[in-house]
Amino acid sequence: MFKLLVALFMATMPVAVLAQDAEPPVLAVDLPADEGVTGEGSAMPAPVDPTPDQAESPPVAPAPLKLDLAPARRWGLMVQAGLAAVKRGDLPAEEETRTRGLLKSALAAGAAVLGEGGQAQDAAQAAAGVLAAEGGAGQGAAVALDADGQLATALAGGDGAPAPLGDVLVQGQCAVAAVGGPDPWSGADIARAICKRVADQGEKINTAARVVLDDAKVAGVEGGAIMIAPDGQMGWSFRTPAMLRAGLDSSGRERIAIYGDE
Repeated sequence: MFKLLVALFMATMPVAVLAQDAEPPVLAVDLPADEGVTGEGSAMPAPVDPTPDQAESPPVAPAPLKLDLAPARRWGLMVQAGLAAVKRGDLPAEEETRTRGLLKSALAAGAAVLGEGGQAQDAAQAAAGVLAAEGGAGQGAAVALDADGQLATALAGGDGAPAPLGDVLVQGQCAVAAVGGPDPWSGADIARAICKRVADQGEKINTAARVVLDDAKVAGVEGGAIMIAPDGQMGWSFRTPAMLRAGLDSSGRERIAIYGDE
């Protein structure tokens, strides 16, 4: 009987329900009133004549069998604590350790929110708050995607309070936190240009970031950005020797980096 149910499900289930943003697919199968379910290889018991009380009782419909096949929904988080003109070996060992620890703490604060099903905005603010409070990274920021597909950004304010302002942008299928130079290549300009390419040309968010940052560098601005999209694309791109950055997703993949060669 179980094999029959599986075959019925595979024949009737549309492919679309398996998409990332689809509602959890639930298959309800009504078992016929005259069928039972037994273990494989077992025999059905012999019929027993009903007693008078049983004969007068109305038949009880079997409860539907429900199979919840919803996949776990993904979330993602990225943080950056600024660009730097340092190469591997330039930072004292204790400073490098402190910086990596700060990035890891920021990820942990945001992941604690997302892992409990919290909203992207709360997660981004929690991560940016750690960057500001523990590291004084007033040029730092976070971008987040929650399990419901919502995007958010937060900027670590110089006073220790995160604020979704300045060089962060959520627009359509795009969340970016960027660092740049003077107009027309400020962080906000770079973020807008990245999201515009995603919206107008259908580019992948990482591709759009590379193109925009290359254009900025031609103009003399060495910028950088972290970014995330509703489908789970996430990454970073920068045109300086180093960018203090880190990322984590719901699968447990974590990456913490400083230099351009990692």
